[in-house]
Amino acid sequence: MKKQNKHIKKYLLTLFVGLILILLLPALLVTVLHTDNVASEPNGQAVMKAVHKADDVQEPTVSITRSETNESEELAFEEYIIGVVAAEMPASYEEEALKAQAVAARTYFLRQLLDGQDVTDTTAHQVFKDEAQLRETWGNEYDTYYTKIQHAVIATQGEVLTYEGEPIVATFFSTSSGKTENAEDYWGGALPYLRSVTSDWDSSSPKYEKVYEVSHEEVASGLGVSVGGRISALTEGGAVAEFEIGGKTLTGREVREKLGLDSSAFEWVESATGVTITTRGWGHGVGMSQYGANQMALDGQKYETILHHYYSGVVVEDGYGGKFKN
Repeated sequence: MKKQNKHIKKYLLTLFVGLILILLLPALLVTVLHTDNVASEPNGQAVMKAVHKADDVQEPTVSITRSETNESEELAFEEYIIGVVAAEMPASYEEEALKAQAVAARTYFLRQLLDGQDVTDTTAHQVFKDEAQLRETWGNEYDTYYTKIQHAVIATQGEVLTYEGEPIVATFFSTSSGKTENAEDYWGGALPYLRSVTSDWDSSSPKYEKVYEVSHEEVASGLGVSVGGRISALTEGGAVAEFEIGGKTLTGREVREKLGLDSSAFEWVESATGVTITTRGWGHGVGMSQYGANQMALDGQKYETILHHYYSGVVVEDGYGGKFKN
């Protein structure tokens, strides 16, 4: 364990030094961002080349485990963040929402690293897509979307979210039920910055509501009991806290996962043939609603305001604030 901690500290020091050096190049960034070469670069890579290949900058790298090969892959830190934002948030979203996502993704990775956790490219951590995968996803829109996300990442380069001097667990999800959830109401452990807040914008999301018609057999297969279900308690965010069925008491999360529902905020109506389940929202509901973030951006809100809305009491630190190099 001591050897592992030493390795992590050395890795963080290298990452920190590299990022601080990069942050000393604002003039270069301004010049590049305003040149026509960005749009004409065939692979949409002009800005990142200018940042990472400067003669006096040692490019920091990160390591992630690729799910297809189960092998570790090293790549430039901010290139990794671009791949996460591109995979996790629609490229059609507003740039301020993309900036908020970039800060959250960067923070999430750093928190995992400091906790000594491996990071994969799946929903178990943060989804990451490389150039080939993004070209397949975006097709002819690749250059446009890549450059848009690239600018959002560079505009927030090195920025992370902290609470009392420590990087937070910056979770995010697609769409809320109208309010986000307290961390303890979904995962069982309270965190002071992951508190329930309103997200009224989400009611206009195409993922806001979904109706499931589930047979008694399917309910029995998932929950072990087919009928007699009753919601007995709700969370502060409006999701199901306790669900009673056949003498069992389950959490809303357990029902969601066992039956494959979009959300743990649901209504349950039984009939002679089965159960009608109506969910609200999509995802675990803790942290930043991506749809809500985009709606805030459409309303003219900047990414800092978006982040402060969804993560309570946090500070946006520039270049880690020199706090995490040891």
